[in-house]
Amino acid sequence: MIVINPEAAQQFSLALYELATNSQKYGLTAADSARVEVSWGTSDGRLELLWREYGIPKVQSDDQLRPEGFGTKLLTRVIPAMLKGEASRKFEDGGLVYRLSVPLEAVVARQGHGDSDRMAARIVDETFGMETD
Repeated sequence: MIVINPEAAQQFSLALYELATNSQKYGLTAADSARVEVSWGTSDGRLELLWREYGIPKVQSDDQLRPEGFGTKLLTRVIPAMLKGEASRKFEDGGLVYRLSVPLEAVVARQGHGDSDRMAARIVDETFGMETD
């Protein structure tokens, strides 16, 4: 069992919410055979989250994607940066495949190190140039 820190839990939640919302909005409900498989595992000091869609008709190829929106930036830039990892997003075999790979040290909760005091919003502000009042 792995206990993840609050910041990692927040980032994984954001990723899964964005992926589920997009699947519903862009085709998962278009076919009775459409489905989603979500898995995760650890290997070589890394945690990998895999989201794979199947059976979605008329899926766009990577070359046909519309301009990068907020959700894509969140999935491919913000979340991986927050967790010191990397992500990929591509269409293959009738659906989207999203992979998020992060070092375990960035997500595992450590007792006595103040993980709950880390503020994700502050890091985003500092890293991505967003200002708050």
